[in-house]
Amino acid sequence: MTTKHPQQFIESFSYDVRLAPYDIQGSIAHAEMLGKTKILPKNSVAKIIKGLNAILKDLNKGKQIPSDEDIHFAIERELMRRIGPVGGALHTGRSRNDQVITDLHLYLKDHVLMILGELRR
Repeated sequence: MTTKHPQQFIESFSYDVRLAPYDIQGSIAHAEMLGKTKILPKNSVAKIIKGLNAILKDLNKGKQIPSDEDIHFAIERELMRRIGPVGGALHTGRSRNDQVITDLHLYLKDHVLMILGELRR
């Protein structure tokens, strides 16, 4: 019998990596809200959005980000690696559950539209 490491029971990265573009889309909207409400300064928001767009661009080119417990932590860690500690401010006023629901909503909305298109075809 093989013993599983506890991390293997909570790891979802291999499944939710397909949510990356939607997580970035939601994160950009969240960063914009943090700027509009003056929770974060405009320069921090601009830096966060630029970093998120760069990650998305790399993902669209087929580049991968290092895996983590889930896609949300992976993107957050990659953002902080690229832009420094200001990347951690993106989590301000946001729960992980909110993030998961938003990602799933955007993913399902996108895929339902693709399915409807196929049905019409």
